[in-house]
Amino acid sequence: MGGLVIKKAYILARQDLNNQGFARRIKTIFFLATPHRGSDSAQLLNNLLRASGTFSGRQYITDLEKNSVTTQVINDEFRNYADELGLWSFYETLKTSLGISSAMIVERDSAILGKYPCARTIACH
Repeated sequence: MGGLVIKKAYILARQDLNNQGFARRIKTIFFLATPHRGSDSAQLLNNLLRASGTFSGRQYITDLEKNSVTTQVINDEFRNYADELGLWSFYETLKTSLGISSAMIVERDSAILGKYPCARTIACH
């Protein structure tokens, strides 16, 4: 989720006249298994929170579900400001143990940015 927060912060800095100088000093962003298009694990986490009875679902977790409106808006806005950046996306290649099963927390298709002129993608073992 941190990568989504950084993308949004960069967008806001570029849009704010008082912070544009700061934003222009950022030359490269590294995304480590960032769920650019969401994660199936978000719905699982919200279901676990609800089932535990101690927590209700959380909106910020719902925002991380596959193809949520929130992630789509961030991606659409970020594309307008990303041309000047070096972008590196790292994705997972090993499943995370979840007790009795294992799963990819962020699938490769969501962890890579997609078609950006200066984007690079790297597998992380």
